[in-house]
Order: sequence, then C-alpha cells, then structure tokens
Amino acid sequence: MDCKILVDTNAQYRQEDLFKLKDRSQEDALEMRAAAAHLNYIRLEGDIGCLGITNFVEGKSVKSCVQMGRWNRKSDPVKCCQMTTERYQCNRYTLTLLGHSYEWLVAFFVEYRDCLVNGAGLAMATMDIIKLHGGEPANFLDVGGGATVQQVTEAFRIITDDKHQVHAILVNIFGGIMRCDVIAQGIINAARELNLKIPIVVRLQGTKVDDAKALIAQSEMRILACDNLDEAARL
Repeated sequence: MDCKILVDTNAQYRQEDLFKLKDRSQEDALEMRAAAAHLNYIRLEGDIGCLGITNFVEGKSVKSCVQMGRWNRKSDPVKCCQMTTERYQCNRYTLTLLGHSYEWLVAFFVEYRDCLVNGAGLAMATMDIIKLHGGEPANFLDVGGGATVQQVTEAFRIITDDKHQVHAILVNIFGGIMRCDVIAQGIINAARELNLKIPIVVRLQGTKVDDAKALIAQSEMRILACDNLDEAARL
C-alpha cells in the first residue's frame, strides 16, 4: 500500500504542517533545482526531452480552457481549433467529458532527442506524440508564461545535465503571452554558456518572432531557425 500527496504551493501559508513533512532527501536533484528556478520539471526515463512555455489561443490558454470546462460549444471550439490548426499546423481531436465535447490540439514535432515547446498542455501532447512515434520522453519541463532569459538558460542547463544522452534539441514556441525574442535570447545564452555542440532546431511563431529570428541569425551559433513544424521535422 502506498500513497502520494501533492499539495499546491499556493496553499503553503494555510498548510504549514503538511509542508513540514516534506522529505527533500527523497526528491530528485534536478527536480529540486528546477523548483528553485520556478520551473515545473518532472524527470522521466527516456532520451527525448520536453520543455514548455504557456500558450494562449484567442486570449485563453488551451490548458486553462480545458481544465476549467470552458472550451465547449459556448466558446465556439470549432472556430478556435480551426484557427489554431491553420496557423500552427496542429491536429484536432475531440474529447468527450461528462457529456460535453471539448476540442484538443496535438502538434507533431518529433525526430529529435530533445524538445523545447511552449505550454504545459503542449508539452504533454509532445510527450504523447513522442511515444506514438516510438520514442521515450526524458522529461516534462514547463517554464510558464512569464519566463525570463535566465529561466530559459537554466532550463537548457537542466535538460543537458540530465543523465540521458541528448542528441539534439527542438524548440517549438507559440508566442502569445511569452515573447519569442526572450526565448531566442535564452537559447543563445544557453548555447554559448554551455558550449553546446548538439544541433538546436528552433521553430518560433508569435509575438516578436521577427526580432527572435534576427537574434538567432546574428548569433552565428549552431541554431537552425524555421517557420513551421514540417520544416523543423525535416531538419
């Protein structure tokens, strides 16, 4: 018999006794390091990494719409998904939950050993697609919608410090609340500081995307920028 309890850190001021029971000696070192940097990281056993930054569609995040039960007929899911499908080349699925139909988006970006994507929901979809194509995800890592250059750099450090062999890194960002140029600068900083030799493929769309591409081009680093998922997968 076993039991695991996860307490929301936002409730710590009300649940101090529960948090005192936490045994940090039982926690993964990389997970503790990620938590200190305000990164949501879960270590897995595969060799394909995932990293996410919160994505917004028409002013609402895909994750929150599904979690809060708002992505249903009242919010016109077909329109949302068609718009997103056209813009981001995602596949659309329908989830039936408690008698309501919800739309779910899955983007394809495999063929790489490490992935950096935006959004917890998108990161989970990435892991599902990796598994679907016979791969094994090395981690789940979501840096949130307000990520800084330093957080993105630390995310790269954590990915590359994992015990699993990393063959390449795929970056796929849907920039809404998160600016693409901030992500690009974090990628460049990480590549320089960590002296990364593995190829990095970057697909960026959204806010400040042109500035992000200019930063990547000027960096003269081994970073390949592309406009869509198909191109990223071919590379």
